[in-house]
Amino acid sequence: MQMKAIVLMLGFVLFAAPAWTQSLEIHLNDTSAQVRYEHPLYGDDYGLTLLNNRFLFNDDKNTVLGSIGLDFVGAPGNVPGLKVGVGSHLYGGRTRDSQALTAVGVGLRSHYAPPRLGGLGFGGKILYSPKILTFMDAERLLETSARVDFAITPKVRLFAEYQRIRVDFEDHGTRTIDEGVRGGFQALF
Repeated sequence: MQMKAIVLMLGFVLFAAPAWTQSLEIHLNDTSAQVRYEHPLYGDDYGLTLLNNRFLFNDDKNTVLGSIGLDFVGAPGNVPGLKVGVGSHLYGGRTRDSQALTAVGVGLRSHYAPPRLGGLGFGGKILYSPKILTFMDAERLLETSARVDFAITPKVRLFAEYQRIRVDFEDHGTRTIDEGVRGGFQALF
């Protein structure tokens, strides 16, 4: 299982690299790794349309999960450093006990890095997939995350992020398939 996850992650990186992505994130801790990419599809004075994808492997929870999403992000009004957005993500994966899931989640995201804090920023997101949009062995999915980050250069941010993904399974009840704090970096291209 671990070797398959590593091969999938490397394939994911190689496949997405030529797409001129806007950002690449690597998230790590002792028992899990996550890779995220975002690529701008369209942008104007009102914001960006972003295509994003992610691969997660959690050895402790025996979870392999991928997602692809479309987010609409902009900077509202007179709040320098604030970005908010809405989006939808398609999830697919497998957990311990061979529980398979496919889900379509909708949610919100935000990031606040005011210039007066000298590179310090805060962010978070919440995505929910109701029963009508969750398939296979799963019935619902809820993903939440919160992060603190710091820009060490204009194109590189270091961060610590807490992420939790909970799924209601038909036969096994509600389970947390990923939870923990990961450190990492975000590189902008």
